[in-house]
Amino acid sequence: MRSMLTAACALLMAGTVWAQLQTPNLQSAAKPDAIAIVVTRFGPYPTSITHSPTPFLLSVVNRSGVLEDTFSLVANPSGAVSPLSAFTSLLDLHSTASRQRDHQIIQPAPGDYQLVFKSHSDWVVNIAITAN
Repeated sequence: MRSMLTAACALLMAGTVWAQLQTPNLQSAAKPDAIAIVVTRFGPYPTSITHSPTPFLLSVVNRSGVLEDTFSLVANPSGAVSPLSAFTSLLDLHSTASRQRDHQIIQPAPGDYQLVFKSHSDWVVNIAITAN
């Protein structure tokens, strides 16, 4: 019974998380904005981004010296400062020794998000999606 309850809670949470990251509906002539985050050995730049709820290309370029890394976009409800491992990732971008950049066109719902780094838990990029 307990495992069924746990599975049901996980399924419900996954549905809620999926709704926060909408599938972009791009016209063939539409050109979304591009936001590039460059990661050096000193950390990410920029460290905060504000964008409208329109689709945009999120690109991460890894120049940190860490050959393989994962960059996860997580929802940050009301600016919470709890351990990021408690949040479910909405999107994972990866870099490897042969491919130092990754990108994805996304359209997050209005709210606060964070891009967190697997190799450096102290590096965070705050992303605010405005209502208009």
